[in-house]
Order: sequence, then C-alpha cells, then structure tokens
Amino acid sequence: ASWQERAGPDRLEVVRLPVNVGAPAARNWLLSLESTRSSDWTVFLDDDVALPPDWLELLGAAAGLYPGAGAVGARVRDFSRPSHIQSADVFLVPGEAGEGAPFTLTACHHETLDRGQFSYVRPCATVTGCCHMLRTATLLESGGFDLRYSPSQYDDLDHDVRLLLK
Repeated sequence: ASWQERAGPDRLEVVRLPVNVGAPAARNWLLSLESTRSSDWTVFLDDDVALPPDWLELLGAAAGLYPGAGAVGARVRDFSRPSHIQSADVFLVPGEAGEGAPFTLTACHHETLDRGQFSYVRPCATVTGCCHMLRTATLLESGGFDLRYSPSQYDDLDHDVRLLLK
C-alpha cells in the first residue's frame, strides 16, 4: 500500500486473485491484463515474502547495471529463520552421466547461514520466483508459465531456461 501511495495508482497496480490458483496460473492470468502487457517491467511476489523497505529500488538498480537482462531477482532468506538462505545464486551445472538430465541445479546455498556471502550482483541463468522483476516484452516473447509445474517452484526455472534458449 505504501508503494502504491508513493508511485501513484497510474504507475503501480496491486492485483489480488479471489482464490489461490497457484503461481503459474496466476502469473499467466496477470499477463493477460492490458495494464501488465503495456508496462516496461512486471514484478511477481509470493504472498508470504517479507521485503526490505528499498526492495524495488534494489531490483531497479540491478536492472540498470544489466540493461539486457530479461529477469532480475534477489537473495531470499527463510521467513521463519532469516539467518538462513532459502534461495541465492542458483546456477546450472552439467548433469551427471546416467541421470538422464542435461543439467542440474547447484545447491551451494541450501540450509546455509546468510553471512553476506551472496550479497552481490551478477548475470545468472535463473532467479527465484519469490521476488523477481521481469522485462515485460521479453516475458511475453518467451511465453507463459507452464501449469504442469504447479504447485512447485520450477515454473520459474522452466521459464528462465526457455528465455536462455531464445
């Protein structure tokens, strides 16, 4: 509400769905709105995320550092244990022979204490969907979020991989 007051209703719209349909379906629904389609950037936030006061400024600053980025994300700490990292610096590594997958995800941040070791900005292959900002034109070009991944967190990864392939 405070951000909407600061930015103005013509610049920031908060949309709440009447029922929980899951992240992929909700994001696809929001992408069908003209107000979303006509914006430069689209921000998706989970309903249980706790944000620092300058969260939007930080995402905007990261986008300014990498003007070609299709998505900008953040380090996410565990809500109930803020000293622990929930998601940070996920990157793709080649899959092991026999796994049947061409790549796997790093887990260097799982159950790791947040000592500031992930407090940096760099290009990456994927960002977590808990709090991320996407360039709307790129988002629309790469297609919607795959409903098959609901209720997991992998719809964001799938979207980011499709974005990388383009």
